[in-house]
Amino acid sequence: MKENTEVLLYGLLDAGEGKEIQQFVLNSDGTLSPMRAPDLIWGWEPPAIKKARMDLVSEFVVKHAGWPPEVTPSSCKTNELKGGGSPLTEIIYTVESPNEEVTPSKVVLKRYVDKPLRNRRLVAASNAFSRVGGSPTIIASTDNWVIEPFAGQKPEFSPETWMRRMADLAARLHTAPTDWFDSWQEEMRQKYPCLQNVPVGSLIWSCVAYHDGNLERYTAEDMEQLSTAIPMPLSKSGGEVVSTHGDLHKGNTLLTPADVLVAVDFEHSCVSQVRQDLLYNSWERGLNRRILCTAYLKTRGLPCSEREVDLLAVDIIVAAVVYFRLLRGLLFPKEAGGDRMEMKQALSELNKLTPAVQGLKDDLEGCARVVDKTDVRKCMGNIDLLVDLCTKSWF
Repeated sequence: MKENTEVLLYGLLDAGEGKEIQQFVLNSDGTLSPMRAPDLIWGWEPPAIKKARMDLVSEFVVKHAGWPPEVTPSSCKTNELKGGGSPLTEIIYTVESPNEEVTPSKVVLKRYVDKPLRNRRLVAASNAFSRVGGSPTIIASTDNWVIEPFAGQKPEFSPETWMRRMADLAARLHTAPTDWFDSWQEEMRQKYPCLQNVPVGSLIWSCVAYHDGNLERYTAEDMEQLSTAIPMPLSKSGGEVVSTHGDLHKGNTLLTPADVLVAVDFEHSCVSQVRQDLLYNSWERGLNRRILCTAYLKTRGLPCSEREVDLLAVDIIVAAVVYFRLLRGLLFPKEAGGDRMEMKQALSELNKLTPAVQGLKDDLEGCARVVDKTDVRKCMGNIDLLVDLCTKSWF
């Protein structure tokens, strides 16, 4: 088969009423672009065509992963991964060499959507984190694809173990230098003047890193007001500016054969605050929140008194509500789950929340109440629930 040639495949019609020949175009990267009829709901790829497509993918990997030329593409075991991918990742393959002496003998090929600026940041973050043992090492990359070793499997832990392992992973990631983010941040400020006054380390950067579709509607004054209105962290560690994964939850981790938990999928990666990477664990109950924060502080060699643990736990709870309810509601377009919040409403809610949170600084009982009682998901729907927990002692 030649590149850009039309290949005839069968397609199953709606309600299974028959079959009709459909045309697919074979692309130069081994993917097929379907030319589907309006009523075609499912396409069937014959085994011979799929094998030819997988061989093209294998050939690409053999060439770019530095495998020896005696590894023939047709002898590789190549699979297309289904489900769980980011909408910003076009397709993912695993390719395994029949020669186990090849290192690494199994790799992952990821193709990204055509956004070179975003992809350069993603690759830079992955390289920075791999140097501190927080992610797989990139073997080869360009602006729209990367090849990296197959790191391992999705882990399964008890809730308490998850908290400790995630704390250890976050602590490793946060030792990475932050200079990899500088050039991307400057390019974004040039592209979107509204970001000129957004400070380094703001929680806003993780949203902007993932999706910039709504930025043109805001002014520099809007974004500066938003940055200023976000509650400051209460703990010494929560506001530390570090390199962050930005989307650090269980689904974005893998467990290596050496029992090391590593992070993958860096679409949200940026330089932000410690609380950005811990906020996904805020849905846990109070005990697990404390296990997470204690383990993180101990791993970093930071003070971990009862007060500091609860202050950090409050920080990640507040950050989660602000991030998911307000920032994503403002900065993500509708198709990405955003566009459900106006700036005026967001600032009004932050003006209620911020003094309530700051009032907890010297209120150990109030902090404990927030850590023990907050249902983050409910507060994402109604921020007044969090304001009440911060200010009233009768819960």
